[in-house]
Amino acid sequence: MNRLREEQKYCDLVVRCGQNEFPAHSNILAASSDYFDRLLSEGNSSTVPRVVEIQGVDQAVLADLINFIYTGKLRIATDTVQNLMIGAHILQLNEVLIDGSQFLTDRLHPTNWVDILRFADLLKNEQLVETCRSFSKDHLNEVLEEGEQLGMLNLEQFTELISTTTPNVSEERRFNAIRSWVSYDPRNREQSAAELCQFVHIPGLPRNCLQQLYDTKEQWKNTSWLSEFLLEALNNPVIGQSKQTTYKPFSSGKEGILLVFDGHEEYIQVYDIQTQEWKPTAEERDNQQTDTGRQNMVPDLPEKREGCAAVVFNGLVYVLGGRTPEITFSVLILDPVQQSWKDGPPMDTPRWCLGAAVLGEKIYAVGGSDPFASSALNSVEVLDPSTDTWLPISPMSCCRSSLGVATVRGKLYAVGGYNTSGPIWTVNCLPSAESYDPETDIWTAIAPMNFPRYGLRACELNDRLYAVGGAPDLVRTLNVVEVYNLDTNSWHRASGMIENRSQFGLAVSEGFLYAIGGYDGNASLGSIECYDASNNKWSLLPQCALQVTHPISA
Repeated sequence: MNRLREEQKYCDLVVRCGQNEFPAHSNILAASSDYFDRLLSEGNSSTVPRVVEIQGVDQAVLADLINFIYTGKLRIATDTVQNLMIGAHILQLNEVLIDGSQFLTDRLHPTNWVDILRFADLLKNEQLVETCRSFSKDHLNEVLEEGEQLGMLNLEQFTELISTTTPNVSEERRFNAIRSWVSYDPRNREQSAAELCQFVHIPGLPRNCLQQLYDTKEQWKNTSWLSEFLLEALNNPVIGQSKQTTYKPFSSGKEGILLVFDGHEEYIQVYDIQTQEWKPTAEERDNQQTDTGRQNMVPDLPEKREGCAAVVFNGLVYVLGGRTPEITFSVLILDPVQQSWKDGPPMDTPRWCLGAAVLGEKIYAVGGSDPFASSALNSVEVLDPSTDTWLPISPMSCCRSSLGVATVRGKLYAVGGYNTSGPIWTVNCLPSAESYDPETDIWTAIAPMNFPRYGLRACELNDRLYAVGGAPDLVRTLNVVEVYNLDTNSWHRASGMIENRSQFGLAVSEGFLYAIGGYDGNASLGSIECYDASNNKWSLLPQCALQVTHPISA
């Protein structure tokens, strides 16, 4: 049949493309191509041979495709494959599309996969699109290095890529890929950057990555999403670790019991101070068949909640604010006896990395970060549980987030933290402290600590205010313990913790301090240590079954 075509014998059709004409047999083309079959079946033509116009196909490509219809032979090369597939797409030559897709699949590389993906999307070639997606996920580290290629992805495509969870992926590359993608079209893409940064696992970033970014202040002067990301890192400074489950502890309403929960997960661990034993998690207890295994259960959190605060009031555990993942004003209440959670009265202001304490039958929510995570708060509000009503009180003298809060002798104390009223480079770790008198509704400055820090914890022990641990910057953490004497308005050093800790849990029980988990500057911690004020010594207790970082204490 091809010989007859070449000799133009019995041809009843001329395919015209631009200035070129290709004699052919209508029955051969119709049998091989749905496009020609439909085209030739439409209407009648008295012209012999019949002439049909083909548009959108390169003339040389059309010649190759007609030759393929007659011979079944086609040479596919790197410089012709896309034009051949475009022509085959128009003429509906599925065999050519399949061969072309395989040709491109065999040549997929981190430097060209975006081009092939966009081409496949143009042709609506779902199989090739899926192949490209799978390739990008299988080679994620290499793909994230190709910033210029990534810039050509649309938001939906880039979100799918950047949200991929793959073992051993470089979080620094993930973060840098977001920066590259945004810089490709900053006017239209900066509004999506903050949401994309939620897929960056901050603990997986190298320790020097955020510090270097922090130091290049002028570079990000007008880049709000980068400022917000750095501020989030400041509140969650577990840098330099691979992605893993991390936990947050706080003390419960049960005497001698610590509840340890993860702001990134819902499940809770239970530590018995009296027996120094860890109890099974709710999931583990559910798997036990005996009633004994299910008694005294503490149910898991109803939702993940990071950067919150927790207090114990009248045997109930109140969990305030945090991120779910949005910064929230909601309150959860745990009844350990009924083994159930319920919603509490929401705060007036959404707060993240706030402090909280109980004073005079009321619960205080202090400072934290605002819903945009771009500035710290100086506002304070108080809950009267008898009326389930939150009311504002006088603000602190300065804004504080990731601060320590405690009550001593009928007053509320706010110590340390950081403040900022704008871009990340205005962040200041604070040595200052102040006290609040509920009788006068006045905050009064007290002597500053010797060590400015955020991520510290505060508590009352033996009529003294303790400020424990924390971090002076993004990289370092402290084991420092300072004790405030209310009578002399002065701070003095107590014995430091055995391990440096920031964003850890601190609880008081029967005259002892318990420091749980946190971050030591290199890794998350599963350790617990106990402080005995009578001999000014810390001692290690049995380690948590799982690492515990960025904890809450009450």
